[in-house]
Amino acid sequence: MNYKQGSDWRKWDLHVHTPDSLENHFTGATPEEKWENYLTDLENLPEEIKVLGINDYLFIDGYIKLVEYKSQGRLPNIDTLFPVIEFRIKKFAGHREFKRINFHVIFSDKLKPEIIQTQFLNSLQGKYKLSPGNEGIKWNAAITKDSLTDLGNKIKASVPPDQLQHYSSDLIEGFNNLNLEEEDIINLLRNNTYLQNCFLTAVGKTEWESLAWGDSSIAEKKDIINKVDLVFISTESPAAYENAKKRLKEQAVNYNLLDCSDAHYNSSSKLKDRIGKCYTWIKADTTFEGLRQVIFEFSDRVFVGDRPPSMEKVDKYPTKYIKSLSVLKTEDSQMPENWFEGMPEIELNSNLVAIIGNKGNGKSAIADIIGLIGNSHNYDDFSFLNNKKFLKRKPYNRGAAFEAAVEWRSGYKTNYASLSSEVDLSVTEKVKYLPQNFLEKICSDDLESENFEIELKNVVFSHMDDSQKLGQNSFDDYVDYKTSEINLKVSSLKSKIHEFNSEISALEEKEHPSYLVNLEDKRKVKEEELSAHKENKPKEIKQPDADAELKLKQEAISKSLDELIKERNLLEDEIEKVSLQNNKLNVSLVDLENFHQGAEEIERQILGFKERFNTTFETYEIKPDDLLKYELNLKLIETKIEKAKSDIASNNQKLDVSDEKSLKFREYALSQKIKEVKNQLSEPFRIYQKYIEELAQWNKREKEIIGDKTKEDTIAYYTEKIRFVNEVLKTELDSKYEQRLSILRQLYSTKIEIINLYKEAYNPVTELIHSNNEVMEDYKIEFDASLKLTSFENKFFNFINQGNKGSFSGKEEGYHRILSILEDSTFNNFEELNLFMTEIIEKLNYDCRDGRGNERRYLSEQLRKDITQTEFYDYLFGLEYLETTYQLKLGGKDLTELSPGERGALLLIFYLLLDKGDIPLIIDQPEENLDNESVYNILVKFIKKAKERRQVIIITHNPNLAVVCDAEQLIRVHIDKENKNKFTYISGAIENKIINDEIVKILEGTQPAFTNRKLKYANVTENF
Repeated sequence: MNYKQGSDWRKWDLHVHTPDSLENHFTGATPEEKWENYLTDLENLPEEIKVLGINDYLFIDGYIKLVEYKSQGRLPNIDTLFPVIEFRIKKFAGHREFKRINFHVIFSDKLKPEIIQTQFLNSLQGKYKLSPGNEGIKWNAAITKDSLTDLGNKIKASVPPDQLQHYSSDLIEGFNNLNLEEEDIINLLRNNTYLQNCFLTAVGKTEWESLAWGDSSIAEKKDIINKVDLVFISTESPAAYENAKKRLKEQAVNYNLLDCSDAHYNSSSKLKDRIGKCYTWIKADTTFEGLRQVIFEFSDRVFVGDRPPSMEKVDKYPTKYIKSLSVLKTEDSQMPENWFEGMPEIELNSNLVAIIGNKGNGKSAIADIIGLIGNSHNYDDFSFLNNKKFLKRKPYNRGAAFEAAVEWRSGYKTNYASLSSEVDLSVTEKVKYLPQNFLEKICSDDLESENFEIELKNVVFSHMDDSQKLGQNSFDDYVDYKTSEINLKVSSLKSKIHEFNSEISALEEKEHPSYLVNLEDKRKVKEEELSAHKENKPKEIKQPDADAELKLKQEAISKSLDELIKERNLLEDEIEKVSLQNNKLNVSLVDLENFHQGAEEIERQILGFKERFNTTFETYEIKPDDLLKYELNLKLIETKIEKAKSDIASNNQKLDVSDEKSLKFREYALSQKIKEVKNQLSEPFRIYQKYIEELAQWNKREKEIIGDKTKEDTIAYYTEKIRFVNEVLKTELDSKYEQRLSILRQLYSTKIEIINLYKEAYNPVTELIHSNNEVMEDYKIEFDASLKLTSFENKFFNFINQGNKGSFSGKEEGYHRILSILEDSTFNNFEELNLFMTEIIEKLNYDCRDGRGNERRYLSEQLRKDITQTEFYDYLFGLEYLETTYQLKLGGKDLTELSPGERGALLLIFYLLLDKGDIPLIIDQPEENLDNESVYNILVKFIKKAKERRQVIIITHNPNLAVVCDAEQLIRVHIDKENKNKFTYISGAIENKIINDEIVKILEGTQPAFTNRKLKYANVTENF
């Protein structure tokens, strides 16, 4: 029987005896009752049992009778019955425990019973001798029930009468003593024109195992099992079967082992050799050709157990497997071309479907239609359903004339959709479709921007566990989500580094010799000013003499003037004090306001944290305040800010000359009064008073010139600055360097955190690759996590002026020097990064050019005019040039180094082996960009892997690919262009004769390709 959906799993029991077998234990008082009970048992078999091998010793009477019953309407649940004849092999006879060693011949159900009888059984006539124990009896006849009865009678005639009670009937005794040479059986089968290619052979594993492994018998023992196609066993359980198969593997012999019932009893028996006890599933058409197919793909086509995993997967996820595709012409269509009109529904296998046909015969049409109905997001790359082909509007709108739907294994059938409709990108894909145009584009030399890497990331993301995806929709979204907290940390660390860079830049400016020279020069100027000031001390004037009355009057005025001047001096001191206080208050106000903003930022971060993880709090029933309690008393700062503002306002009022109550106004009033009093003095006393004032101003000025270390532009200030440069600066810089280095270490650690994040994301794929080493041996895929410099040399010279003196001066020389540093640098750990930083700084500080003797240089002199030291340090220590990369490599090559063929291979490996997606995978011409070696090294292995876990549909113009991948279903499509583009197809399994012939036609006479591949699918396959 041919199934349009190709090879499917069904149970096959190839060792079932009948009530006519020479040995059987079926129940029934009469032969008719036995047969009726037997037929009822077979008709009540589990629905998955579709093929039976009807077994008998030496004869096919039971098979003939069962075929007759089926022709009368019995056994409607069974698709196929094979005749199986069982022999005893002579070379096995005489074993210490077993006499009944069996050899099976399974014949095609297409052979008529009379052919088997006349061309095989009758041909055994006169060729065999009795066993050694019966040499004295002459018997040479065709094997019939009468001749065996005669043989048994002769045997019993030679037995003492008192022993006859231990013997069975004449027929059974004749049967028990007939042993044949298996070489004669095989040669007869192989050389007979009518039997060639219509039989398979098997040996019983249990009997074979019992043959001793002696020095003289080991070769013979291996020879007999290695010659046959199959090995039969009847086991109590799948576990017992696995142990038996393991034993055969260990003995390095044929382990094409099938579990059969070896039924001699009805299904109600508790013995294992009963009807229905069979664990063997075979994936093939229920034909003899299907069984022959199993010989060459045994591990892929046979499963022994309760239920094949692929069937369990379909049962568990029926919405992930397409059952059929329907394409109809719309009822109101007037489009004159035929195309899909009247096309029968296309049934699809749940494993591997190969759509074949010559070029231009509609292979991509089926793929595109399924892609459209399955909402493939690669719609723009469809090669059939596009505006240049089928959807071209002129001369008529073909797409609008047809509609399609798919039915899933769950029983759900989609609504019919017009072939001119488009996919909805907001709706999830129901199939993963890789159109031919898509593969060509994404594997092209220009790499189609980042699309190739995006596709690989999509595969990686699909392989991640749902719990690992954190609710994100793509790999990049996942990375962004996972790095969001890290980026906040990075931003904070960069801010701290910027603060230190500013402080270090300011300190390094003081390190430059010109800074010290400038300080010393300024101090020298102030010292000269002091010296000149001392030279200009007011010349002493003595208090003038006068008569008593005048002197008394002048002294009274002078005393009054002195008191006014003293009062003004006090006011001036107070004004200066208030001014200084105001300066400090303004600085404090800025500090307090910054402090207040910082506190507010803390609150914003806390609130942002709670809002960002609100779902997490709810999911895990955690109250935010239970996790994080804080109390931010901004009133404390605000009170101090208000106090500072109030004090500043009060001081400003004191210094407001327009306010009659202010110090400034009082000072002004006193100055006016002093002028008036001065005018009351006589000339000598005015001169003397002037001297007193000038002396006071001179003393004040001297004090100002000497100053103190906190007051700018004074000798003490410059002296302190000079002392700082000579005694403190280096220590201060070293401290700042260390603090910056500590923060840099933390910043580097965030880069490593991101690398570890990528490792975690790629880990499932990495583990899967390692677990598939046997199929990945020719394609070494690895993931290289590292920190990689990006355009450092170019950005570096955006800061450095190569026209100025230094290690990096000179356009060519400087460029090669930075490249030399980069080539010798690695960034696998912080110590390596620090070495890189140290070398860059070292070469900026000391001129390493030939003949320069490592002369001291200063960064400020090597920067471009519009660049500050802080900006340069922000770039160098911000590490933006150090990108975290998780580079995918194939055979040690980066993605950018791969040829289009290698990219195609890598992409297909990802989708076929590594993609965890379980929706149907459709690939249009996967072999297109691959060489022949890659087709067989990659596609064959990986397509076989892929079909174990998802439905796979490939479109190929090379049927060889379908053959070597052992496709469960082939669909041969054809467009009859002379018949208004009529679309037709035929469908079935590879082993189907019609499909086999179509493959050969497309291959244009390449039948030898089949022969070279173990004669897998040809119609003329030798059995040995």
